[in-house]
Amino acid sequence: MGQIIIRDSAKANLLTQDRQTYLSTLKARIYVNNTTPDPALGNGQFTECSDSGYSPQIPTFGAPVNTGGKGVMTAPNLVNTVTLSGGGFTGYGVYYTDPANAEEWVYGFRGAAPIVITLAGQNMVIAPRWENDSEP
Repeated sequence: MGQIIIRDSAKANLLTQDRQTYLSTLKARIYVNNTTPDPALGNGQFTECSDSGYSPQIPTFGAPVNTGGKGVMTAPNLVNTVTLSGGGFTGYGVYYTDPANAEEWVYGFRGAAPIVITLAGQNMVIAPRWENDSEP
């Protein structure tokens, strides 16, 4: 399962916002460089996909639902159908950007392997999900 890794400087912003409303302002972006997200590194650690069939998308999260003691919010799948303008690429994960202050928020694909795009018309699907949990 993927996880959201929040930059240290962005944590306070999340805690002071209405999560459902705030999360639905972030843009989901696919990154194509093989990097391990590190919240201490700050902005600029990702190379965004540049295929002409790709564009960043904004998820619309639903209201939180109590699932096994966790507050869970999901959004409809975000689908990109690529045209292979650049000859193919590998998507390693997804990062979110905050339009208000350009902070980068990150989570990886849920699978163990990256997604390799080699044919025009292939889809990359992002299934946004946010879970709030607290430790005892």
